[in-house]
Amino acid sequence: MSDKITLKEDLIFWNQILGDHSRFIFHSLAPVEITVIQEAKNFITVFDSLWQESKSLQNQSQMDRVLDHTMAAMLRLRTFKLSLLSLHLEKKLRSSLNPTFYNHMLNELENAYMLMACYANNRTPAEDPVSLHLLWMLDAIGHADTLSCGVDASQPDIQRIMHDFEKKFQKYYLASVEYEGFKRAMTGLYPALERFDKKAAEDMRDFMQLLESITEETLTAGVIGSILPLIPDHMAREECYYLLRLHLADPAVPEVKCVPWRDRVRS
Repeated sequence: MSDKITLKEDLIFWNQILGDHSRFIFHSLAPVEITVIQEAKNFITVFDSLWQESKSLQNQSQMDRVLDHTMAAMLRLRTFKLSLLSLHLEKKLRSSLNPTFYNHMLNELENAYMLMACYANNRTPAEDPVSLHLLWMLDAIGHADTLSCGVDASQPDIQRIMHDFEKKFQKYYLASVEYEGFKRAMTGLYPALERFDKKAAEDMRDFMQLLESITEETLTAGVIGSILPLIPDHMAREECYYLLRLHLADPAVPEVKCVPWRDRVRS
């Protein structure tokens, strides 16, 4: 792997992830939400187009143009997600996604926008392990919970495994809050943080591999329930991205053999 993630790779990754988010919103909406459904469809089109453009970038001029368009689309999507979260909190939105799911999608979007802003201002994105843990461990808690609830009750083994991962990620997230506080006294890497990084990466790698397996089994109907194959596939790409960035932030974390900007699963 390279010693950094490139702008092109980030554009491919994030435009596809945000296209996934738009799909999740679209599929979650009740038929009566006619206007919102159309807006979600529009965002699917926008981010799919940006994703395809990102994959064919050849020079800096093209990258600058797609970066500008991506950042503008991100701001529009943020406004859309915020409006849906506001409606949801007031019980005015018929969506099968819970408010926390919307909140986590906003967390990811805002993180992505800050990353793109670094590129736009010719700054190298900071690689800070604690910030990565705070974002992605909270996200992983939601991932495990979503899958635990989405798997059919006839498959309690998967529900149990997901519940166990959820508890692990909760502990990692709470520890990350403490490590964020430690930054007031100690910046950079130090032995306790390096140990924590390696343990967190080990469990996240196991979780990612499980997600990849579940994706395959949902495609072949080995895993049943309300889970679309895109959901664990999307989650696995995000866990891979976290692991790659964590390795860059802390080289003591073993490099992971995965590609977060690979194409989404077809189902």
